[in-house]
Amino acid sequence: MNGKLIALIVVIIIAVVGVSAFLLIQTPQDISNGNDTNKTNGTNNGTINNKTNVNVSAVLSGPSSSKEGSTITLTWKVTNNGNTDITNVQGSSQDEYYNFGTIGPGQTKTHTFNTYIPTTEGIKEDFGENATISNPFLIGGFGLSFSVNGQEHSIQSNSIEIPLN
Repeated sequence: MNGKLIALIVVIIIAVVGVSAFLLIQTPQDISNGNDTNKTNGTNNGTINNKTNVNVSAVLSGPSSSKEGSTITLTWKVTNNGNTDITNVQGSSQDEYYNFGTIGPGQTKTHTFNTYIPTTEGIKEDFGENATISNPFLIGGFGLSFSVNGQEHSIQSNSIEIPLN
């Protein structure tokens, strides 16, 4: 039994080392001034720019301040600074989804929607007496997926913090 256990541990170690070595030698698509590769998340402030001149930005904006219990307006702004159409452009977050369709070179499209900032009382009802609301209130960015010449890409927009008065 003791010999079997040692053999099993050796096999596991070899497998982990082998997978690690494989991952280390993998190289992503050659990218200039960006960090997007096919089917990966680019987090260069919501912008990618690679050798095929795919240059897309995704920006989240909202109010400079607000208060608990308020409905606020958020805007997703997507700009194609590249030289080719981006197609099947879709934005999504925890609470919202929007299909931007196709965005041509030099074009910008926006999507505006409302969301609610909860109250401390509401947070306590939902999550317990010790729950609190953060101040500033953080709204995570939105994910953006799109295709260029049949290749799929995705990036993440910025997040915003809204001070609560």
